[in-house]
Amino acid sequence: MSLMGKAKSAVDLVEQGRFGEVWAAFKTHWRSDTLAYGLRRDLTRPFTAPAAKIPITVRPLEEHDMDLFRVQRGADLSADGIYQRMSRLRMMEDGIGKGYTAVDADGRVGYVQWLFFAKDNHKVATHFHGLFPQLGPDYALLEGAFTFEAFRGKGIMSSAMALIAEEAGKGGARFVITFVTKDNLPSMKGCERAGFERYCVRTERHRLFRMAIEFSPLAVPPVDRGTEARQLAV
Repeated sequence: MSLMGKAKSAVDLVEQGRFGEVWAAFKTHWRSDTLAYGLRRDLTRPFTAPAAKIPITVRPLEEHDMDLFRVQRGADLSADGIYQRMSRLRMMEDGIGKGYTAVDADGRVGYVQWLFFAKDNHKVATHFHGLFPQLGPDYALLEGAFTFEAFRGKGIMSSAMALIAEEAGKGGARFVITFVTKDNLPSMKGCERAGFERYCVRTERHRLFRMAIEFSPLAVPPVDRGTEARQLAV
């Protein structure tokens, strides 16, 4: 999210009386260290997307889907639920990447995620402040995964993510990468079920509202060491 987007989100939270979330964000940007794993899927390797517990279909996000992320005053949502919606609304408003959604048999949106290619490098770097490595011509990035509350526990993430990753192949990518914070075990398992393997570590350091990012390979990369070295040259 851009700096302006973060400021807008903070204002929205203040207007909703959620001062605790604003304070937590302030402390994070004042001083914090966050570790995340980079995960990668090689689209040339055969893989069958796991089935969700309900039938789903993946389609591109459309303009009318923006209403899903607009939080009404007094909405019965957790602080995290509000933040997740606002951050994805900013992505749609900024027009970066290509968003996809998984819908059920009745057309209800249950899951969303964005796909980025090398042509999006500048917008990704600006929006996310260097949080992700530069993408090579054969790489794509998946980011912004969010499962709506009513659809959780149905195995939608792994199924939808695996299918959206295959859209990257249609765009010319061989590898798709994504990042998950070290303590987010449910998302980590979901990514692994979608065919992704850990390949690097990202260290994110915040000091006095300045952020430094470092990428380092795992001790024993699972595949393609030469390509990994190129990929991590940011």
